[in-house]
Amino acid sequence: MAYRLTYNIKDDQLHMSIQPKTGQGINLTLTRDINASLTQLLRGWASKAEWLLDGLLAPPPPPTRVIN
Repeated sequence: MAYRLTYNIKDDQLHMSIQPKTGQGINLTLTRDINASLTQLLRGWASKAEWLLDGLLAPPPPPTRVIN
C-alpha cells in the first residue's frame, strides 16, 4: 500500500516516487507521451469497471488570463 507519494517535474518529465511504510518502493519517470497513454488506459478501465470517475479524470480547464 502506498504510504508516501512525491513528485516533481523536470525537463518536461514527471518524476514520481511511491513508497510503502516499510520495504521498497518504486520510482517512475513519465514523458508526456507515456502520461497520455497511461491516462487513456485508466479512463478505459474506469469506464469498463463503472467507477464513475468522469469528473475526476476530466482534463483541467484552460487557465484564464487576466489583463489589468
